[in-house]
Amino acid sequence: MSDPLPDSNAFACNPSAMNAEQRQRHEIVARQLFQGVHEVKPSDEGYAFRWDNSQFELAAEFITRERLCCPFFTFTLSVEAGSESFMLRISGPEGVKAFIQAEFAGVLPPNTMQE
Repeated sequence: MSDPLPDSNAFACNPSAMNAEQRQRHEIVARQLFQGVHEVKPSDEGYAFRWDNSQFELAAEFITRERLCCPFFTFTLSVEAGSESFMLRISGPEGVKAFIQAEFAGVLPPNTMQE
């Protein structure tokens, strides 16, 4: 049985939730995934990101690790019937939107998160 996730009500990133090898892989996956983003939509609670379906497994791998260090995020994957793309919504408690802007700025193409 795996270890339980940290308290999801705490708004703090826990970089020690991953070992060095996991962290390195997570950084590679995040860069690959977010460099290929097709659309970014802000919402009151966070952001929605759209990719083509070829990136779906990479998004699932990203979520698997990101939820360890950032348990306050809510992840929602949406795949519409017949669609060639999917959406990943990342949201959370008040203040998470600014955190996402800061956290993901290094992996997203320039000017992607402007409102």
